[in-house]
Amino acid sequence: MTSQDFEDGLAAMAAAAREAIAYRRGVAAAETTPVATYRDMLAAFDAPLPETSGAPGEIIQDLITRATPGIRAATGPRFFGWVIGNSHPTGVAADWLASAWGQNVGNLVSAPAASAIETVAANWLLEILDLPRQASVGYVTGATVANFVCLAAARSEVLARIGWDVEADGLIGAPPVRVLIGADAHATVFSGLKYLGLGARRVITVETDDLGRMLPSAFEQRDHRPRRRDHGRRGDFGLAYG
Repeated sequence: MTSQDFEDGLAAMAAAAREAIAYRRGVAAAETTPVATYRDMLAAFDAPLPETSGAPGEIIQDLITRATPGIRAATGPRFFGWVIGNSHPTGVAADWLASAWGQNVGNLVSAPAASAIETVAANWLLEILDLPRQASVGYVTGATVANFVCLAAARSEVLARIGWDVEADGLIGAPPVRVLIGADAHATVFSGLKYLGLGARRVITVETDDLGRMLPSAFEQRDHRPRRRDHGRRGDFGLAYG
C-alpha cells in the first residue's frame, strides 16, 4: 500500500462516517421509510466479478448509492418489525473504533485492551443477572449461536451427571439424550440441535400457553414417558424458548 492509497483509504473512512451520521439524522426524522425489495436490490448490485481494485472513495460512494434504497429503517423510532432492536449512536461509534483498531481477541497477549474490556463486561453481566461470580461468559453473534451454546452446555452437563465426558469421548456410543422443548420454540433452537448432533426430529414437544411458556402439567406428562433401556442410562434436559 502506497502512502497515497493509505490517505485515500482514510478519506473513504471519513466519507463513510459522514454518510452514516447523515443517515441516522434523516431516519430519525422521516415520516415514512419506504424500502426496495430484495429483487430490486439484487438487480442493483448484480455485476461481474471485478478484475481490478477501485478507488476507495468511489467504492464507498457506489455502495451508498446502490444500497440506500434497500436499507430497512430498523434504527428509526417508528420501526416495530420482528424482534429487531435499535443501536445507540454511542454504541455505533464504539463499533467504529473496534473495527478501526482491528483487534483479534484470541488471547490476552494479542489484544490486551480488548481482552480486559471483555472481562469487565462479563463481570458486569454476572452482577446484573446475579449469577455465580465464577461463571464463565461468552459473547455470541445472535440467537442461533446463543441457543447452540446453551444446548451444548446442557448436553455436556446432563451427560457428565451420568458419567459420560462428551468433550473427551464424543457422542458415538454415548447414552441417548432426550430433549424436551416448548411447542413455540424458535427455529434457531432446532438449528442448534442439528449442529450438536442431537437431531431436530428427536425432540419431545411440550404444549405451551398463549405466552409461549411450557405448561407444567404437559411437561410433567412428557417427562414421565417410558424411557428406553439403551445403555441402562438416559440423559434428560428441557429447554423453553420465550
